[in-house]
Amino acid sequence: MPLDKSAEPGADIFDLVAATEEFKRGTWVFVEKNRPAYTGR
Repeated sequence: MPLDKSAEPGADIFDLVAATEEFKRGTWVFVEKNRPAYTGR
């Protein structure tokens, strides 16, 4: 399977994950070098 075709399913899933509030918060915490605050989700 060509690389461009094999990467499509992963890209679709990443789009779903990246749209979550948890992902956005996690990315911001990483960039700001803060400790994460787990919400139990």
